[in-house]
Amino acid sequence: MSNLSHRFHKHKLLKIIFIVSLICSIYLGQIISPKPAISQSSIPNQLVQAGVERYEIGDYPGAIEKWETALSTYQGTNKLSHTA
Repeated sequence: MSNLSHRFHKHKLLKIIFIVSLICSIYLGQIISPKPAISQSSIPNQLVQAGVERYEIGDYPGAIEKWETALSTYQGTNKLSHTA
């Protein structure tokens, strides 16, 4: 019986260690995980949208400025497939 009791306690201890380590790794994974980066293409997309908004209110020079900035950003990242 002593051997069976010893095995039971050992098995129970291993379960507890496993559960505690699992909880700690999940918790630390939430703390340490990096924040999602802003997509490189989202910045030029935002500039294009800002240009559209300026165009719609009649600010044509402001719209052109935003679109030119977006174009140079696209060219800098070699994503010319987005250009018209």
